[in-house]
Amino acid sequence: MCGIAGYVCDRMHGDSAQSAIKKMAHAIQHRGPDDNGCWFDASSGVALGHSRLSILDLSPAGRQPMHSMGGRSARLMEHVIFRNADHVCFVSDAMLNHFCSMYDVAKSRTSVFPTLVNTRFFKKSAEQRALKRSELKLRDHQLVYVYSGGVNYWQNIDKIIVRFASVSRNSDRFVLLILTTAPDEVRKLIAALGADPTHIIVLSVPYEEVGAYLNAADAGLLIRDDNVINRVASPTKANEYFACGLPIINGLEGIGADDFSPWVQKVNTFKSLEEVASGHRDIYTSLCYGDGRR
Repeated sequence: MCGIAGYVCDRMHGDSAQSAIKKMAHAIQHRGPDDNGCWFDASSGVALGHSRLSILDLSPAGRQPMHSMGGRSARLMEHVIFRNADHVCFVSDAMLNHFCSMYDVAKSRTSVFPTLVNTRFFKKSAEQRALKRSELKLRDHQLVYVYSGGVNYWQNIDKIIVRFASVSRNSDRFVLLILTTAPDEVRKLIAALGADPTHIIVLSVPYEEVGAYLNAADAGLLIRDDNVINRVASPTKANEYFACGLPIINGLEGIGADDFSPWVQKVNTFKSLEEVASGHRDIYTSLCYGDGRR
């Protein structure tokens, strides 16, 4: 099958950027010996490389990466993929409905498999909850919101901090627990926003310990802008929250509300590795042994 390589880096420019993606594409040439192509967008720092194994379109018109003004090539490619695929897997029901309506895909040949979570580390545990709440010196009456993630603008951590600061002023009822790989940046952001850090706990913990700290919370925060990408996505963060038994608040108004249920994500998208593996096995069995043989 074809080989795909790429990177996102705003520190490489010009010849060095082009050279890097060409070397990456060359390293996977054995996956697609028929053709290759590279593309680099200097404004975003995004580079893509492709080694092609020609199957459907043997002409140079099938060279990838395909790109065009307005995204016409991308839409044509999607149409070809959905028209010829024996089965299509999506990461969410919203994504399934989006593409099925766009390309008239029969739902009978589709499945939904959300992003996977390591359930060795992410699971609901009353023992871990008691242990971590004690470690963090949390009181029984305190309601803890947890944000787990980075500081990229689309994660809206600044809006979360501002909202939390407004509802926690002169009260110790609410606590905001932030688990991040960039704790210093978060602390600087808290100071820049003029938020009182008294009831904000900022931690950087190893991946295998994140689930234990999630158990200390009462609700997970996933505040994203309302756009098509976010509506069809399956963030790993969401399924880590779900695996630990947390409701997910997806509206800022839910922070500080006596009843935050109106702002809770209604659909629990979490599936265990065993469920996903079983689903894939059923699909492959059906595709390979359509006559019912095992």
